Amino acid sequence: PPAPPKGPAPNDRQQAPTDLNNWGPRFGFAYQITPKTVFRGAYGILYSNSVLTAGGTSGSSGTEGFQSSTALNITNDNFRTILTTLSNPFPNGYNLPLGAAGGAGTDLGLAIGGGNGGIFIDNSNPIIQQWNGSLQRQLPGGWVLEVAYLGSKGQHLIDGESNIVLSQLPASVFPQGNALNALVPNPFYHVAGLSPTSTLYTQTTVQYKQLLSPFPQYQGVTSFRVPQGNSNYQAFTFEATKRFSKGLQMLISFTGGKLLDDSSTTVNFLGTAGAKQDYFNRAGDKSISAQDISRRLVISGNWEIPVGRNHKFLANAIKPVDFVIGGWQVNGIYTAQTGQPLAISSGVGVNNCQIGCPGQRPNNNGTSAKKEGPIDQRLNSYFDQSVFSPAPNFTFGNTSRFSPDLRAPSLFNMDFSLFKNFKYREKLTTQVRMEAFNFFNHPTWAPPGNAVNAPGTFGVITGVVALNGNRIMQLAMKVNF
Repeated sequence: PPAPPKGPAPNDRQQAPTDLNNWGPRFGFAYQITPKTVFRGAYGILYSNSVLTAGGTSGSSGTEGFQSSTALNITNDNFRTILTTLSNPFPNGYNLPLGAAGGAGTDLGLAIGGGNGGIFIDNSNPIIQQWNGSLQRQLPGGWVLEVAYLGSKGQHLIDGESNIVLSQLPASVFPQGNALNALVPNPFYHVAGLSPTSTLYTQTTVQYKQLLSPFPQYQGVTSFRVPQGNSNYQAFTFEATKRFSKGLQMLISFTGGKLLDDSSTTVNFLGTAGAKQDYFNRAGDKSISAQDISRRLVISGNWEIPVGRNHKFLANAIKPVDFVIGGWQVNGIYTAQTGQPLAISSGVGVNNCQIGCPGQRPNNNGTSAKKEGPIDQRLNSYFDQSVFSPAPNFTFGNTSRFSPDLRAPSLFNMDFSLFKNFKYREKLTTQVRMEAFNFFNHPTWAPPGNAVNAPGTFGVITGVVALNGNRIMQLAMKVNF
């Protein structure tokens, strides 16, 4: 059988080879079409440091032979025979670090990786290509309009959703079904060079699928955070800016785009990670990204109400009147955006593919599960749960990593404030601030349950997003002198 990929040469002082061909050009231009109209464009290639020399080395990644663990093997026959006792829990001894002497034969019989670790299989630096073009026009009244197209392509990105299972069997063995789990004579029984604590060394029989593995001499081979992810982002943006004049400033921005990738992120970092299924079919993991926000609108502004002394209305008001009606300012930020895509999963720990795949997604019956209507009227059935079902044994589910038509509830939020400035004399002013977050008290519902094997919560919304809960109001005073 083939040996796992090799790491750096023995004389290298670095943990991984250095990538020396990272050429990152930049190009940009601006063309003035008319005195008030400008077109701009840019293109660039950017690189990031290799993750295998930093965060990618967590767990046992890249440290095979220099750290070890010993599994507690209590029984091989469903507790009919007990192999260990409290007085002697490790009768076959311990797995001690072997150093570099073993070379490619290090830890034979054991699992290479597991958890957040494994071997190096790719040391490429993450690459991002970015390009954009924008048309900007200056309008009367201090307004500036801009429309733009943005593009970004990522390659060799951090694949942090789950371990890359190099020892997975190909899908072509699925038709063999339960025969894959049948016990057959173990050719590794008491073979010299295998760890004496390994079940491959101590047991006379082994499951047939173990012998079909690309690395049958190991109980599993994985790699973690390898730079093999790909992404593609295309977006249209619109922006209208009112520069501050006559007491008014405003910004209106809208973004509509789509982000596709085949590996989004680690769990609970920038979004929920989708389950990977087939190490041999990376294209099958391509879907909408966990971070995709297809539409986002933000409107913000500050307005000094033009009433009172030195303003358009009642400019000659006497001081007592100006003290009451003058110095008011209104501020607001309104945000509306679509929710993030949903990853429909089989459930925590559910994996019935039985060929060593990193995960198994559920099946979709071929129809859309999307529902319309007010969310508060479908909290117990945010989408059609009947569309999804668990995938049978020895199959891959046909649901994509992230559903193209199912998203978490959208966000609508208004933050509003009202200021009153009191000016007693030139160098002494007081400002009273009345502020309200989530001014309209609009709930942002939490995503529904996404695990098919949890019928009590699957498709059910049970709360709101904590960061945008009930309306919060506060009163403050500031003195400037």
